[in-house]
Amino acid sequence: MKKLITLITLLVLTSIFFTSCKTYKTVYSEPLYEEVKVRDLIYTPATHGSGTDMTMDYTTGQPGLAMVNVETKEVFAIVFECQHGSFIIEDNENLWKKLREDSIYTCVYQEKYRYIYENKELIGRALVSYNFLGLKEFPELMEKVNITNSKERFLK
Repeated sequence: MKKLITLITLLVLTSIFFTSCKTYKTVYSEPLYEEVKVRDLIYTPATHGSGTDMTMDYTTGQPGLAMVNVETKEVFAIVFECQHGSFIIEDNENLWKKLREDSIYTCVYQEKYRYIYENKELIGRALVSYNFLGLKEFPELMEKVNITNSKERFLK
């Protein structure tokens, strides 16, 4: 009897699992445009340092010395102000060099959504993040997006 109850429970749980499978899909909006203001241009040079640090061997309780190396890469960051607040773009040295603080540009971006399907039926979507493509004033630095050949990639 116990085996029969276990088998029935297992069958019910398996059918529930297979009849209510959720799948997720990432979908991007078509490019959107918004006016932004450069609030700050930040540069941090690369650094390298080394030295020694005290350590403790936790198995023996004996102190020791260890060599420590610290390296950071250089950072070019742009702080933009937009109608929704502000955001930061990093690691875009070419764009960073062209901008001036307090200047106004046209930001090109996409909204990134997660679509949730249950049994192939759309049951919800959530805005996950924004995908910065570039500034309209500098088309040579824009991230290339092929809209015509990726119908599934974009919202309709």
